[in-house]
Amino acid sequence: MVAPSYTEDLNDITLAESTSDGGTWVAIGGGNISLGAGSDFSMQGNNAVDSKISNVNKGPGVPVTSFSPGTNDHVFTWIFQSTPGLTATLANEGVAVVIGTTSANFVKFHVEGSDTYGAEGRVGICYPVRYVTSGSASPPYRTVTGSPGATPSFVGATTSISGLVKGSNFAVDAVRYGTGAYITAGESGDPATFAGFATDNDNVDNRWGILTAVGGGYELQGRFVVGQDNAGTPTLAYFSDSNRVISFVDTPHTLTDFTQIIIDHESTVFNITNCTFQALGTNNPGRLVFNNAATVSALTTCTFSKMGISTLRGAVIADGCTWRGCGQITANSATITNSTIANYTGATNTSALVWDTNLDPDGYLDGTTFTKGTTGTTHAIEFGTTSPTSMTLTDVNFSGYNASNNQDDSAIHIKRDSGTVTINIAGGNSPSYRSDGADVAIVSDTVNVTLTAQTAAGSPIGSAAVFIKASGVSGPFPVGETVTIANSGTTATVTHTDHGLTVNDKVYIDGIGFDDVYSPNWGVFTITSTPDVNTYTYTMTSDPGSSPTGGTSITSTFVILSGTTNGSGQITMSRVFDNDQPFTGWIRKSTDPGPFYKEGLVSGTVSSSTGASPVALMVLDE
Repeated sequence: MVAPSYTEDLNDITLAESTSDGGTWVAIGGGNISLGAGSDFSMQGNNAVDSKISNVNKGPGVPVTSFSPGTNDHVFTWIFQSTPGLTATLANEGVAVVIGTTSANFVKFHVEGSDTYGAEGRVGICYPVRYVTSGSASPPYRTVTGSPGATPSFVGATTSISGLVKGSNFAVDAVRYGTGAYITAGESGDPATFAGFATDNDNVDNRWGILTAVGGGYELQGRFVVGQDNAGTPTLAYFSDSNRVISFVDTPHTLTDFTQIIIDHESTVFNITNCTFQALGTNNPGRLVFNNAATVSALTTCTFSKMGISTLRGAVIADGCTWRGCGQITANSATITNSTIANYTGATNTSALVWDTNLDPDGYLDGTTFTKGTTGTTHAIEFGTTSPTSMTLTDVNFSGYNASNNQDDSAIHIKRDSGTVTINIAGGNSPSYRSDGADVAIVSDTVNVTLTAQTAAGSPIGSAAVFIKASGVSGPFPVGETVTIANSGTTATVTHTDHGLTVNDKVYIDGIGFDDVYSPNWGVFTITSTPDVNTYTYTMTSDPGSSPTGGTSITSTFVILSGTTNGSGQITMSRVFDNDQPFTGWIRKSTDPGPFYKEGLVSGTVSSSTGASPVALMVLDE
């Protein structure tokens, strides 16, 4: 078994085991506050440096070897305050983390006060702070003494007490700097877990202050990286957990993206079920970030509440999840099904979910509901400039968005600024849209036509060539109808009376012949525009130099499926069929990679209400 590895990247500045740990401890602000070191207030190790702070604003501090925090590094300081009722308010320096260059040149980072202490005010708390040298008279409040330099070499803490106390009431314990947790290794029989790291985190010899067990759940501050070692090198991990509540601590003196759950390495597995992630504040609400497109992850019935952004990847499957009051989700072709995305908190004219990939979202967003909050003007989905020009939304619902098109809070936002984008609606409701310039067609009540190629034993056959076209005279689409074609460069303009077709439909052009002059006009083409009900255009692979005349006549037939099957042996399309459409065609596999299969005929009828799911049983061509 490969046991999980729980590490961190924190560097010890002082562990406060004695009044000489790291240097000689002194009273911040001068004078004597009876500094000592004992176990009464210790959080990490055996002792903490404590003092009696009575009717004064002071605390213990220590000059240490200078250190240079990196861009994302923060100083983690443990502080114990046993008299919160006598403590000044947050604005008045109730409790402050002190970082600077000398005992006369430092910044006080206000972290607590009588107006902020809750039930956990009587136990030690670890406060992460990003060192800056400027002050602030408004929240989160920073007070500057002297002229602190860029490279810190003095740390400590102070408290402002407004009454007499009987004994030591204030202590500073371990002070470190770094970013957070790094988890590697593990396997399916012994996976890494939140609880596993928290156990190491809360060990008295460690007390890192990163993921702390509190009230049946866990409080996270800083990085929680699955799939990197503590040097930041991607290293595979196997992580699996369920039924956890993770709260992201609001840390006012940190970067706004300080707390993140990051998943990395192409071979990492990250599976979580029934887990809740919730932000406790707004400065550092926490993020979920997948770095590698190959990382396998199942997020099942998880809840994300008031978090920051989520950056997903293609191998992530989120099923039955909820994002409520969160920042933007970037899908990157992740699968987000049967989920709820509600009360997005982004800026005007931004979207709760960004879909900017050449994959059709059909199958990737099925059954998901988008609900707009009561404030703000935002969209549900942004379809980026690399999204397909024809897409299908299956059982996707939109609630609370402006019903009018081209508004800052219309349901979907089309970022393409030219051409035509077709959104097919299969179930769910029909969304309003905002377009950056492209023509948009919302087509409701689509059905799917999916052909499956397989062996007699049921094994799927990928890379099989498929051609299925409309047949008969009873369907809604053209079958062998006479047309004329005018070429201009590689653009063919087809005159086809009452064609009933739209952009991204496919047609089979026949009757031109196989001669070199007109061959670019023969075969299957995708319609690129429909100027009117009697005309459409498509693009040829080359310029034939003149317009075709045909042998006897040039005909056009609607194509239902044309292409190759995927790894699951399937090829599919979605469209509205006004009534049932008969079809005929073939399937074969005669190109590498083998094995090869004989050509087989396919026929049937597309139901206007349920579509069609033909299965082609293929025979080896030996």
